[in-house]
Amino acid sequence: MKKSSRPIRLRFLIALIGNGIRAVASFSGGVLVARGLGVRAFGELSFLNGTFNSLKSLLDLGASTAFYTFISRGGALGPYLRAYLAWLAIQFVVVAGLVGGLLPSVAYDHVWLGYPRALVLLAFLASFMQLQVWTTVTQVGESKRETLIVQIASASIALAHLGLVWLLIRNAIISVTAVFGCIIAEYAAAAAIGVWLFRRIKTQSAGTAPEGPPPERSILRSFMRFCRPLMLSGMAGAAYDFGDRWMLQRFGGAVNQGIYQAAYQFAAISLFATTSILQVLWKEFSDAFARGAQDRLAYLYVRVSKCVVVIGAAVSGFLIPWSAEIIRAMLGREFKGSGAVLGLLFLYPVHQALGQVTGTLAFATGETWIFSKVTVGFTVISLVLSYLLQAPMDALVPGLAMGAMGLAIKTVGLNIISVNTLGWLLARRHRWKFDWTYQFVALAISLALGIVIKWSIFSVWRPAEISLATLAGPLMLAAALFAAIQIAIVYRYPALVGFTRNELVGYWHAFLRRRAT
Repeated sequence: MKKSSRPIRLRFLIALIGNGIRAVASFSGGVLVARGLGVRAFGELSFLNGTFNSLKSLLDLGASTAFYTFISRGGALGPYLRAYLAWLAIQFVVVAGLVGGLLPSVAYDHVWLGYPRALVLLAFLASFMQLQVWTTVTQVGESKRETLIVQIASASIALAHLGLVWLLIRNAIISVTAVFGCIIAEYAAAAAIGVWLFRRIKTQSAGTAPEGPPPERSILRSFMRFCRPLMLSGMAGAAYDFGDRWMLQRFGGAVNQGIYQAAYQFAAISLFATTSILQVLWKEFSDAFARGAQDRLAYLYVRVSKCVVVIGAAVSGFLIPWSAEIIRAMLGREFKGSGAVLGLLFLYPVHQALGQVTGTLAFATGETWIFSKVTVGFTVISLVLSYLLQAPMDALVPGLAMGAMGLAIKTVGLNIISVNTLGWLLARRHRWKFDWTYQFVALAISLALGIVIKWSIFSVWRPAEISLATLAGPLMLAAALFAAIQIAIVYRYPALVGFTRNELVGYWHAFLRRRAT
């Protein structure tokens, strides 16, 4: 156990650092884009980008999940890669053809609400390069445990995007079209990096792959068997995301879309720690399951679940009380309606992180039917709630016309229920005890602590005008106090993060010894 766990911890650390750099760069780029475009144009960008991001699940039909699971279990990479790249090519040709002119104007205008075809096609190209092409590169790299290369490349792309956006703003040429063009250029370069990475891995692995790779028919059957239950959940996932974005744009307009997306991108930065380890964790889940190491599987799942929830709860609990001030300081008065939405959405990453870990367990162990049933069931509920919360009061079926706030309420509430439902079902399947109390204990502690600290600091140090410069001091002081108290709480109750006190102390001493050497 000791030998095998070191590479995992090292890869977790590399992924955490790499994704941390990427998250900061991507977040900074998103803030610059929002400020540069303004709330309405930023809402249009978010709608167009979001439609294709949500349709990825429909286009993919679970193939990317199957691809990464198969190559993570070892064996020949080439046959699976060729099959999957062929499927990506089919997706690209079909969608580009439909958007480019094959889809009738009536249907096209109903889906994309009258936006020019050239702009929508540009949005599709940007989304495809980012989500399909680059994700394939990272999956291949992680399957061969090339975490360092993957993270360096990912961070470089995010930094390049930040630099290009800054140049667009500096030269006063930023627009929705220009931003999409930058994304396409960045991930075209990423595709070239991917080719180099594939060749490097192939060279390193020469002579080590098992003889007799599976025939093409066997590969196709493997994909079909794995993806069959995911096809329905993929359609449901696409309907879930697309329905939210479309209804918000249709009923609330570009301004509400911009407000929601601005708040969401602030909240989503809390997910970088979980995103950092997902593919590493997926590889280890798949490997443990393939070897029949159920104890190892349970050990990884329980510890990682508790860690991501406590980390997410700490970040969210600290930031929620500062939501209005953060929006005002970083995005300006035009986005002032995002403060309350942001405060609510800061709750989202806590259970979304847990959901990502739990979903990874379902995929890695082949429990795709359970995942599919939960996804489909909650998608139906989601669409109904989205309509009721966002539709105007004078509609044929009246709604509450809550706009971005209504979508935020639905997103957070339904996410908590659906993630715990999936976790409970998988716990029953694997005969594990389902523990949910730590989620709400961690969140309650962090939120109460965050509120008290903000109130205490603002009672003696409240800036007259909110800006980045005036908010930095109080926020940094609050962060230092919050971190110190949180560390003390974890030390006093180490079970919150799935460790014993002796283990925490041991890791700390090991860290100090490494620094000394």
